[in-house]
Formats: sequence, C-alpha cells, structure tokens
Amino acid sequence: MQESVADAEKRTGEDGTLTGEGQGTSGPVDIGLDEYVRDTVRNLSRFALRCGMSRAQLAALIKEELN
Repeated sequence: MQESVADAEKRTGEDGTLTGEGQGTSGPVDIGLDEYVRDTVRNLSRFALRCGMSRAQLAALIKEELN
C-alpha cells in the first residue's frame, strides 16, 4: 500500500531526513532514493516531451526548481 504525502511528511524532518535517524549518520539512508528520483525525472521528461515541451524548456524548469 502506498504511503500518502501527509504520512511521508510526518516521518520526514525539515532537512529531508527520516525522523528517528541518529545524528551520527554520515549521509542519506540508502533506500533507493537515487533510483526513484532518476525514474521520476525520466518519466516526467517523457511526458513533457510527448506533450510538446522543448528539452530546453524542461531543463530550465528543472534547473529553476533545484535552485
């Protein structure tokens, strides 16, 4: 069963780390987040391009949201 966004936000701190994580951890917990983000961006890109958005416009939107 998928977790709702509200439930995920309750489990996540302001910095994006899972609540209850020890402060001694040196990096994000390896839960496949890299692969999830890649898949999400890939799917979003395919959808945007299929709908007629240019690659340059898509790249600009992604870059803008990262900053």
